[in-house]
Amino acid sequence: MSMPPIPDDWRTDWHLAAHVDDLAGGIAIDVTLGGIVIHLTHTDEGPAARSDERAYPVMVVDDEVFVLLSDEPE
Repeated sequence: MSMPPIPDDWRTDWHLAAHVDDLAGGIAIDVTLGGIVIHLTHTDEGPAARSDERAYPVMVVDDEVFVLLSDEPE
């Protein structure tokens, strides 16, 4: 299947946080994205990202975990 190119503005909102293997076995990790400490965990639904203040949307593409940083809470 052919995929259209990813727009450049997409790359500014989504940040590569980890690889799926980093969260294997229920390991939780902390990453800093845009000056925000994000706690990444693996739940029954898949990877989850949360700071001390709020949750962030997560998506997995080719075994890479991306977190959406935006000004609007989820």
